[in-house]
Amino acid sequence: HAFVFNFPDEDEEALRHRLGEAAGQALMDLITPGDVLGMSWSRTLSGLAASLTQLPPCPIVQLTGAVPPPDGRDLLDLVRGVARVGGGPAHVFYAPMILDDAQTAAAIRRQGDIADAFALLPSVTVAVVALGAWAPGLSTIYDAITPDERDALAALGVRAELAGVFVGADGRPVPTPLDSRMIVTPGPVLERIPFVLSVAYGVAKSPAVCAAIRGRLVHGLVTHASLARAMLSAYSRGDDPPGDPPDHGRAARPPVPPRPPWGGLQPPCAGRWYCKSRAGHPGGRHRPAAGRSLPARDPRPAPPPGRGR
Repeated sequence: HAFVFNFPDEDEEALRHRLGEAAGQALMDLITPGDVLGMSWSRTLSGLAASLTQLPPCPIVQLTGAVPPPDGRDLLDLVRGVARVGGGPAHVFYAPMILDDAQTAAAIRRQGDIADAFALLPSVTVAVVALGAWAPGLSTIYDAITPDERDALAALGVRAELAGVFVGADGRPVPTPLDSRMIVTPGPVLERIPFVLSVAYGVAKSPAVCAAIRGRLVHGLVTHASLARAMLSAYSRGDDPPGDPPDHGRAARPPVPPRPPWGGLQPPCAGRWYCKSRAGHPGGRHRPAAGRSLPARDPRPAPPPGRGR
């Protein structure tokens, strides 16, 4: 699924907040009572909980640590806020995403609340994460480490990061020396989550988003029109996404389980990407909470530019 919104790009903070809200609206259409929801730290997801009006009482699992305050102050509140909407249990912990050394990171992973949350990672069926590109200002992790570390990871082929998992141009996780110092869901575990919904903004992230799609690390994307156009332009030049990702000789991975259609407009995603462009927030099969109403909107999706259906 590709959920594309006609949000203006001029104010980055406002764009980030509106995409977080849009991700919450999309999540209400995707999640079912039998799911286990995983959530990673991201400034982009800070607006997600406020947009939720209802959610099944499914467990919510924190997938990563957070960056230091002020940016990391809202991770526990986000996970707990989402859990309050549905009434399911929240498996949360406080820990930084990046530690100074591997020994300290290992000791922190053994702490009870973190060990308990990470023991649930194999049961996660839907994850909501943000995606960063390996460049200044496009990834919180990139900006948080030293210049030598940034260059070393780039030399290993890192082009993107998804919930703290480093990703190469082929879309597959790239093992790095930094992995042992991080409190994140391991790459092989993230690969096995049946449905990963990613949120991304900024035209400069187009190659990173295309890489994650190419490697089938993400199965749904919430973004804005400018980035979607950049991806379609790359596709027209011969890049893989947003059509069927090629196998590149790899063993076949299990098909993505179909998810409920988005307001009757979104076909199930079974290996192919569909792009529906909407102005404002999505309208779906959910209903507003008592005392609240959703604004009226044109039910007809605007056709996306170029290719990519």
